[in-house]
Amino acid sequence: MLRTVVLLGMAAAVSADVANVESCTSQRPGGGALQDYRVLRFPRAMLGDAGDIESRIAQQLCCVYTHVVLVDGNVSPVLVTYDKSEQTLQKGSSFVTAAQEALDSICSMYMGATDCQRADKCLSQSREHS
Repeated sequence: MLRTVVLLGMAAAVSADVANVESCTSQRPGGGALQDYRVLRFPRAMLGDAGDIESRIAQQLCCVYTHVVLVDGNVSPVLVTYDKSEQTLQKGSSFVTAAQEALDSICSMYMGATDCQRADKCLSQSREHS
């Protein structure tokens, strides 16, 4: 699953940061149309060595009830909404750009705009640590 890292100390750090990217368990109060959270499906191979920045932007997505799921294979990043419709992200050359595109898209959606307003404090806190 994870790329083999020669330096033993780095292996644990990479593993932990990848786990941080996928650690969100937030659910929208009152739920959504078919599920209580959105999903950003992102190709594991494109993530590379997840670091602090990737963990922080994953936390920002979590603030607006969006879980990151790393997938295998040669696929494009996809945002899955509450009603399970899928939106292929066009700027998905890196995790950070795909996640930012997803966050921008979410905050411009009807329910997403409400989620972003409610999550303002959470979003601000995660940005302050950037």
